[in-house]
Amino acid sequence: MLTQSLDPDLEAAAAAPLLSATTVDELDSLAAVLMSRFPGRRLAEVRDVVYEAYRRIASSARITAHLIPLTLNRARTIMMTREQEHGAS
Repeated sequence: MLTQSLDPDLEAAAAAPLLSATTVDELDSLAAVLMSRFPGRRLAEVRDVVYEAYRRIASSARITAHLIPLTLNRARTIMMTREQEHGAS
């Protein structure tokens, strides 16, 4: 019997925390900040990056006090990488 997922992304998603209304507001604010930094991107894409970054960080965090700043940093890095890859194409 298979007791552990072979897909780490699926496992991380299953361990994702439920989001409070305050957290959703904070993540949406991060998406708005990143939209001003990356105006050529769709809001849905930026929100997806922010929420996925949060889920990944939160799923393994033991201390949660800095999740929002860490999420902003990670999401910004992902968006910058995408911009560089898009510019290189």
